[in-house]
Amino acid sequence: MNDKIDILIPVYNGARYIKRCMEALMKQTYQNINIIVLNDGSVDNSLDIIESLAAKDDRIKVYSKKNEGCVSIARNYLLDKIESKYFIFVDADDVVSENYIQLLARAIEETGCRIACCEFTFFKGKLDRKADIKSLKIYKSNEAIGEFILGRRGHFMLWNKLIETDLIKNITFNNEINYGEDMFFILDVIQRNAISIASIKNRLYYYKYLNFKSISKGGLNDNKKLFLETLVKYEKEDRYKDNSHIISVWIYLTATYYYFLCGFKKNEKEYRNYLRKLQKERFDDVKDEIEKIAVEKKP
Repeated sequence: MNDKIDILIPVYNGARYIKRCMEALMKQTYQNINIIVLNDGSVDNSLDIIESLAAKDDRIKVYSKKNEGCVSIARNYLLDKIESKYFIFVDADDVVSENYIQLLARAIEETGCRIACCEFTFFKGKLDRKADIKSLKIYKSNEAIGEFILGRRGHFMLWNKLIETDLIKNITFNNEINYGEDMFFILDVIQRNAISIASIKNRLYYYKYLNFKSISKGGLNDNKKLFLETLVKYEKEDRYKDNSHIISVWIYLTATYYYFLCGFKKNEKEYRNYLRKLQKERFDDVKDEIEKIAVEKKP
């Protein structure tokens, strides 16, 4: 496979990390790429760094716009700039293996799938540097949703998936959500397309900015609450009717996580009761899923 692939990077005040991120992409073993970078109203010297790298590599395309306070708006802007058959997102503060694009492209080529995903690491984890695919599996759409939500394989991240551009017709990021918006985007892409997805176990993405400050900043904030509210709303609307069971599990897991975050705030008693209600209503679905996993693990 040698199709052109667009790598999309939204950048907001990323001066501390963006050079390292872009240099890793410039060194990819898969060379037929565009590196499309959006300076989303940065007030540091991110743009200067991006433009200095662009002067060295004509595959880098730079855009700028005013920051509108929502990463979904920036990502939708980048979707409109896609030129190629395939695209993938990368966060400005992360780093990838030199084989990141190569192995994902090879997984698509070898399987005929329209999406390929890899694993990731963080903190002191090491990226896979070998140019061989590890443990390739193929999932149908509904199977993949379960694997992603439960974190067994592939996960619901945006930045570890090489996606065929034709799959996102009429699909965009929700501009009203600033947390978990990437999960809804991936869910919509998979739900609306009867496709197969290739999953490889190679750890090709280093998620550098995963830290407790970013995950639980302020304990439980309005962005997180809106994410759960939207998920429950979509469930009631039967938006994901083909995957209602696994969506119920997702709500349970999210409510459990938020219940923990409520511990950082003393004035969340009413919301804690709401979360407990969501958990109780969906406990049977979670119990079924646990029993299913136990059966699968039996020798």
